Amino acid sequence: MTTSIRVLYVDDYPLDRELVRHALQYNKQPFQLTEAATKEEFQKYLAEGEFDVVLTDFNILGFEGLQVLDMVQAQNPHIPVIIVTGTGTEEVAVEAMKRGAADYVIKTPLHIQRLPRTIEMALEKQRLQQERERARQQLQALNAELEQRVLQRTRELQEANERLQELDRLKSKFIADVSHELRTPVTNLSLYLSLMEHGHPSRREHYMKVLKEQVERLSQLIEDILRISNLTKELETAEFVPIDLNTLVNEVVELYRQLAEDKGLTLSAQTDPNLPKISGVYKQLFHAVANLVVNGIQYTVKGSVTLITQYLPETDEACLVVEDTGIGIHPSDLPHLFDRFYRGQHTRYFDVPGAGIGLGFVKEVVAFHKGHIEVTTEEGKGSTFTICLPCLNEEE
Repeated sequence: MTTSIRVLYVDDYPLDRELVRHALQYNKQPFQLTEAATKEEFQKYLAEGEFDVVLTDFNILGFEGLQVLDMVQAQNPHIPVIIVTGTGTEEVAVEAMKRGAADYVIKTPLHIQRLPRTIEMALEKQRLQQERERARQQLQALNAELEQRVLQRTRELQEANERLQELDRLKSKFIADVSHELRTPVTNLSLYLSLMEHGHPSRREHYMKVLKEQVERLSQLIEDILRISNLTKELETAEFVPIDLNTLVNEVVELYRQLAEDKGLTLSAQTDPNLPKISGVYKQLFHAVANLVVNGIQYTVKGSVTLITQYLPETDEACLVVEDTGIGIHPSDLPHLFDRFYRGQHTRYFDVPGAGIGLGFVKEVVAFHKGHIEVTTEEGKGSTFTICLPCLNEEE
């Protein structure tokens, strides 16, 4: 069933209203006509009714068609307005179209016959304009979404490029550090081998002892270098994934609890249940945290090692704290604590194997994740290492 077109017709001349009524009544397209003879009637109908189109004479007692046009646009600019006149000029027609009239019809002997088609064309024009506006808005929204995607992808590529640059820097530094560190035991081996061959026979037992020590040091150094090298190399191809630091902390505690208990220590975790996730490489972060925990166990005689997670809303960071009650760190060691192959004052009193590259690896992993690490310590009372990492953006 064809839907009727609702027309509000404004004209103070009864004969014209009758002609229009007749033209619309006997048309194939059904029309629902509401007639207004005065300004007051027009305002009342416009306020109370719902119309598809407004048809108005230009000259009406008390006001004119352009005023009707202005009132309709003020209340509902989507209703097309058709102005009909028998006395209008070209200037008036131009003004009417500028102000938003859908059509401007000059009264002729045939205009009444064409009126139904004129109304239908005005509605079709309005429909096309609305479709064009919807398409424009959809295109605008699509462009905005596309622009956002491009910006997001650009950020991802920039971050990936920064990570690659950081990996290249780390690789170059690692090679330089390894070359420097290997030089000392290799030189010592060469020296004592020469002494074994040319030195005094009574000193050979001493030379052999030193050679064994240097071989063990070199072996431990190579083992540490290979382990850290493999972890660093994995960063080149690893993908960032959402990580729950609470889960990571609990797994570290579970893995090293027995090691702590064997020394009579307590290893525990205090996690924040509302801690946001971070984005990172799980395996490397796990090894970094594990390194801090193992260090804490190794350099703590009695007491505990505690892992704590907490959220810093002011910086939107998830922080992981490793706190021990160990021997602390000598003040002179602090400036070099995260240098690769650096071993501090405490190594004189604790027989702990290693080449001194663990904390350097920890700092590099944290920096790779755009985080930072800090340490506070008091000799004889313990140390606290705090890692803070940016929280995962839910839009990522």
